[in-house]
Amino acid sequence: MAREGGMMAGLESEIVDAIDDEYTSAQVLTGDADDRLSVPVNWRPILDSDDPAERCRIALSLWSPQFLDKLPKFSILLPERLADVRVLRIRTGGEAPAEHIVLAYAAGHNADGELILWIGHDPANFADTVPKYFETVPQAARDFLQQTHAGFTSEDMESYGLMPPRDMQTLAESVGAPPDEGWQVGYSGIQINSTRLLWLTRDSGELLYCTSPDLPAETMALVYEGDIDVPPPQFWTALDKILVERWDE
Repeated sequence: MAREGGMMAGLESEIVDAIDDEYTSAQVLTGDADDRLSVPVNWRPILDSDDPAERCRIALSLWSPQFLDKLPKFSILLPERLADVRVLRIRTGGEAPAEHIVLAYAAGHNADGELILWIGHDPANFADTVPKYFETVPQAARDFLQQTHAGFTSEDMESYGLMPPRDMQTLAESVGAPPDEGWQVGYSGIQINSTRLLWLTRDSGELLYCTSPDLPAETMALVYEGDIDVPPPQFWTALDKILVERWDE
C-alpha cells in the first residue's frame, strides 16, 4: 500500500493527469459537505479516510466474492498492487457533456512508469435500458455491473475491464451501422453478424471482446479485423486475462 505525505500528493496528481485531456477533466473529491452530497453513501467512508490502505480495504470490501472467485489471477494481483482508491468527479465535454462520480483504483505502474488506473462507476448509473444481448453476459458479471460498479475499465472507459452498460453496443452499432445492417464475423466456418455481437471491452489495440447469443454459453468472441479466435475462450478466462494484461501493456 502507498504511504502518506508527498508520495500521496504525487499519486493524486498522477490520477488526475491520467484522465485529463481536451474533452475530460477530473477532480479528486474531499470530505466537505458539498462533495458528500454527490457521493454514493457506501463510498463516503473512502471519501472520509486519510489512509490509502484503509481506502483500498473499504473499496475492495464492496466487491462480491462470487465475482472475484471467477478471476483467480486478478483477485490476487489487485489487492497486492492497489496503492490507493480515490473518489473523483469526472466531467466530459464534446457533443454530450456529462458529469460522473467514480472510484479511481491506482494499482502501480507499468514498465514505462505509467500509472495503472481503473475507473469504477456508480452502480446507481446502471442503464435504465438494458443493453441488447445483455443476457449473454454471465450472471456474476451482470450482478457486478448492477451492484458494485456499472463499468470498470481503464481511464479510456472502454478497455481492460467491462464497459459501462450505458455505453455497450453491438459491433455494428459502434460504427454507426443501421440497426438491421452489419457484416459477417467468422470463425471455424461459422459466421456471426456484427449486429449480434455485444462489445464489452478491448485491449489497447484493436482486439475486441464480445458476447453473442450465437456463441456457446459463457464464452467470448475475441474479434480482430473480422476474425474470431478459435475456439472462443471461456468468458471468465478471457476477462481474467485482459484484466491482468493491464499491468503488461
